[in-house]
Amino acid sequence: MAVKIFWTAKARVSFLQVLEYLHDEWSHSVAVEFKERVDAVLRYLSMSPKMGKEEERLQNNIRSYLISKHTKLFYRVVKNELHLIKFFDTRQHPDRAME
Repeated sequence: MAVKIFWTAKARVSFLQVLEYLHDEWSHSVAVEFKERVDAVLRYLSMSPKMGKEEERLQNNIRSYLISKHTKLFYRVVKNELHLIKFFDTRQHPDRAME
């Protein structure tokens, strides 16, 4: 059974920032491919929410899943729900992940 997915405001903003960057700096088709990849990952995680890596250095049972070489999704499993926290550029310092 699939769990419900909830987008936090920070997740929505960071996702849109990645899409905008890809569209502006690469191409529309690259942005579309990224969105399709995110959709596929979210379908996968909704069926197996604990498949992401446990982020031991972060508090509150945060997990992560590598969307692409440069983008990681942070999320939390709460009961039968998947709470998306943030899309993070992996080229940044890891301490900035939860800013």
